[in-house]
Amino acid sequence: EGYVEWVGLPGGVGLKLGRFYQQLGQINRWHPHAFLFQSRPLPHLAFLGEEGLGQTGVSLRWLAPFGGGAGTYEATVEVTRSENEPLWGTNTRPSVLGHVNGFWQMGRATDLDLGVSWVRGRFEDAEHVLDRNVYSAEASLTWRPPERAKYRGFNLRGGVLVLDGLL
Repeated sequence: EGYVEWVGLPGGVGLKLGRFYQQLGQINRWHPHAFLFQSRPLPHLAFLGEEGLGQTGVSLRWLAPFGGGAGTYEATVEVTRSENEPLWGTNTRPSVLGHVNGFWQMGRATDLDLGVSWVRGRFEDAEHVLDRNVYSAEASLTWRPPERAKYRGFNLRGGVLVLDGLL
C-alpha cells in the first residue's frame, strides 16, 4: 500500500489516492498480520487471492451527518485500475466499488457493525471476456467490557461473499 489520504474535508468527505486495500466488506482492508485468525476466509482466498483486493485508484468516503445516538453511517465509492489477477485476469480497465456501512454502539461494552459492498469489473484472459460482480454482506458483534477489555471480550463476525460471472 502507498496512498495519500485527506480526512475531514468539508461535508464529512474523505479522499484517498494511490494503492490501497479496497473497502470490500470488513476484512479485505486489513493486513494479514492484523487478523485475529490465521488467514483470510476461504471465499476471499478463492475469489480475491492471497493478497485480497488491493488496487490503485481513488476512494471517496462520506460520513453521514446524521446518526448521533441512532448510529454512524458511511458510504464509499472507489474507482481503481483492475490489478487483481484472480478476479480480473489480465484486464487493467477500471473497476468500480460501492460500500455502505452502519455502526451502532449498543451499550458501554457492545458494538454492532453491518455493511454491504459491491464491486464490478471485467475478467479477461486468452479465452474469456466476461463482466463480473462481487457482492458482500458482513456483520460483526463485539462485546468488550471497558474495565476488562484487555483480558475479556467476544467478537462474532460473519458474512457472505458472492461472485457472479463465473467461468
